[in-house]
Amino acid sequence: MRKETPISDTKAKVYPEEKRRAEGFQLMNFLLRPIAAPLVLLVHRLRVPADLLTLIGLACYVAGASWFVEGSAASIRIGLVIYLTGLLLELIDGGVARLAGPSVLGSFFSKLQADFYVAFLVPSLAIGAYRASGGEALWLLIVGHFGTLADLQFRAMIEYSRRDPEELARLADREISGLKRFMIAQILPFHPSLTRIHHVARIVRENLFFSSGIQVPFLIWAALTGNVPIFVAFFGLINIGAYCALAAAKAFMLFRGGGRLYTAGGGEGSAG
Repeated sequence: MRKETPISDTKAKVYPEEKRRAEGFQLMNFLLRPIAAPLVLLVHRLRVPADLLTLIGLACYVAGASWFVEGSAASIRIGLVIYLTGLLLELIDGGVARLAGPSVLGSFFSKLQADFYVAFLVPSLAIGAYRASGGEALWLLIVGHFGTLADLQFRAMIEYSRRDPEELARLADREISGLKRFMIAQILPFHPSLTRIHHVARIVRENLFFSSGIQVPFLIWAALTGNVPIFVAFFGLINIGAYCALAAAKAFMLFRGGGRLYTAGGGEGSAG
């Protein structure tokens, strides 16, 4: 028979302090985490596995996207409800997993779920908007799909960089350029060398690009008012712009470092 966890310990497991600190001020998390906590406790008491919630969430993203591509106002709204259901499940499955204990596939499913959200949302809406325009808004297809590819590439870079936080910390300890420190701040947000400007930039980036920011309220507004093309154009273009800026910054730093982002001996790399 399972031993009941004290209330204070349960709340700490559902939404631990380190997770609160890592998220910072992300709009939707700030608004919905207090609402999600009771749902997490309810689902945990019903003994629903976290992995099952995640798999249903994945299915919701696929099903919601299949409605989005139809392009009609009614199908967009049906897809919205299904997609938001998947997002709600994504919001609570982590808390359920922390209460019940990790599973073998939990981490894999969690990352896959986040990728599904990104991979299906804007492209399916872009296809729907293209079909609704009678095939005239080809630019929306291009912007929506390339913007999503840029977003996924950026997320992959962040995940890869997080594999070695000690190396990033050692790099941040050095005398490096402001541009390089700004980029590190997006991956290693609590280094003591970072300033308030770095933290503000991180908050703005996360609220612009993440589902935990303005994206969900924007999606609801666009779906209910028939402004899906504006949603697709906005998120497609800012993702393309961010990726191009990142590529330009990396090229500039490689040029300054003589083909290296930093030298093995410390400090900035230099030509020769």
